[in-house]
Amino acid sequence: MIVDTVRSFTFVDRKKFQCTALVFRREETNVHPQTRGTPGKVGLPSIDRIGTIPGVEVGKVFRSRAGLALVGVHHPPQAGIDCVECRHPKDGWLINVAVSVIVSGGYEDDYDEGEELMYTGEGGNDSGSKKQVMDQEMKGGNLGLKHSWELQLPVRVSRAQPSNPALRSSPKVYTYDGVYRVVKVISSRGKSKYKVFKFKMVREPNQPPLTWFRGC
Repeated sequence: MIVDTVRSFTFVDRKKFQCTALVFRREETNVHPQTRGTPGKVGLPSIDRIGTIPGVEVGKVFRSRAGLALVGVHHPPQAGIDCVECRHPKDGWLINVAVSVIVSGGYEDDYDEGEELMYTGEGGNDSGSKKQVMDQEMKGGNLGLKHSWELQLPVRVSRAQPSNPALRSSPKVYTYDGVYRVVKVISSRGKSKYKVFKFKMVREPNQPPLTWFRGC
């Protein structure tokens, strides 16, 4: 079983985490105004890994989001953008940075060419029609992706696809496709004339080739 392969995985970085761009601390100092009032988060930034996860290879398929979360690839059970809190290297404020996204083609303004993709930010989308029904805001995961762009942090990308390609209503599986960088942030009116944030992402070089690609 795919999930069985992660049983012996040890989270060696849960207690000690190093990143060249960011420094994580637990002191409740210089808390950014956006973070104040967030229960359980102020002064306790996440120490989840940024970038690749040891033991998780490009092309690995997970049968559920729970499997992604178990090995630390992507934690939210529903959200497409996974963020962690950290201190900004320049001013010390706590900020959210995006560490992982799931590409599913769920937004009408998405496009995906494998090595390069345009990821539409979160919010204002009708999941049934995939159409935008209201403006997006620069907050939450959108702000996290913007911060990752500003700091040039790697973002893990996993793609969702039907487990049975011939039957689109079949349960989804998730393929881990490595790390990408956000190279451009665009604010514009989308196909439905509502404001959307689009994040152009380019795959990092020197990674194993994509094992599967659907496009959207």
